[in-house]
Amino acid sequence: MAEPTILKVKENTSKGAGDVEFAGATAAEGGGRAYHERVGVGETEVKEDEPLLMKRRKAALIGCCGVLAFTTVLLGLIILILAFTVFKAKEPDISIKQIELGSLGLPTSLNLSDLHLNLSLTVVVSVYNPNHASFRYSNSTSFMFYRQLIVGEASVPAGKIGARDTEVLRSTLMLNASSSLLLEPNLLTDFSAGSFPMSTSSIVYGRVNILNIFKHHARSSSVCTMSIDISSRSVQNLTCSTHVKFL
Repeated sequence: MAEPTILKVKENTSKGAGDVEFAGATAAEGGGRAYHERVGVGETEVKEDEPLLMKRRKAALIGCCGVLAFTTVLLGLIILILAFTVFKAKEPDISIKQIELGSLGLPTSLNLSDLHLNLSLTVVVSVYNPNHASFRYSNSTSFMFYRQLIVGEASVPAGKIGARDTEVLRSTLMLNASSSLLLEPNLLTDFSAGSFPMSTSSIVYGRVNILNIFKHHARSSSVCTMSIDISSRSVQNLTCSTHVKFL
């Protein structure tokens, strides 16, 4: 009887290969764990840095706002100090230089039917603006009086006087010989005495604009009294007064 054939299988018991596979698996496992740990730490660091970054931004914003507020307040104080010192509004200096008698036509008799008067007065006014800003004035009207009766008027156009500048204004008043003047009971008496009591009055409204921030409105008035001498055909006893007031 024949003996059975025994097949021997050679096992691969190479320890080195197994160790390599095990080491590779271990390394892979360890590397993955280390990666996850590093990622976890990074996420934690980012999460921890976000509040700190927000705090720094908030602090920077507060600092910028503080600097801006301080600069604004400082600029306002400088403007306010300049407005009450260098740029403080000052009243214009107004003076009546002279009143010129332009024409004088006298009646030939004392009869009311022949009583025709022709009289013109030119008022010369000097205005000095002491401010560091221009002075603008609006349209106004000057009036001429015989005693208490308005007998003439003249318009004064609007204009501007430069900073620390002087301007001379002239307005001519023409007498209007109306029926009310001819009916004035003192007219014949004054004519016989050789002198007519006259007066002029004007009111001007203006404004001083400083840095386009501080605007001061002013009112100026001037009144002149005089007598028109018939024999010399001149202005006598001239007295003028002016007044300026900020509104």
